[in-house]
Amino acid sequence: MRVSVGKKISLRLDYDLAERLEDYAARERVPVSFVLRHLVIRFLERPVPTPDLSPPGGAALTGHRGCFRHGLPDPERVQAEFTQEVCSLFDRFIAAGYDVKEATKRTNFALKAKKHPWATFDVVSKALRDTGRFRKRRTENARTVQR
Repeated sequence: MRVSVGKKISLRLDYDLAERLEDYAARERVPVSFVLRHLVIRFLERPVPTPDLSPPGGAALTGHRGCFRHGLPDPERVQAEFTQEVCSLFDRFIAAGYDVKEATKRTNFALKAKKHPWATFDVVSKALRDTGRFRKRRTENARTVQR
């Protein structure tokens, strides 16, 4: 059996491995290079195992559920959780009587205290703006025209 070779590669093996490889090739009555080529092809064609990086219980290493690839959290889900946390903090500060600007500042400070990587005033403001928290609430009094 003749195999076409496109590139020649040399390798070093320790003495025991080289002896075992030569013995195997002799038993099979093929050249050592044929055995090595066969092993390389088998190695490259097998599916690469992907390790499950999530601890028991299904949570990823970051603590988020709903992993999508190799133990990494789903980006949309992480962003939604962040937005939910921002809105929850903001709503508590509004309920405590702070105005919108002060509640936004305090929300940002609370996230910074937790060492959240997205805790910047711009990111927090965008999350609040996207959820409509900066819009003024319409009331019945605002609709009636005073005479």
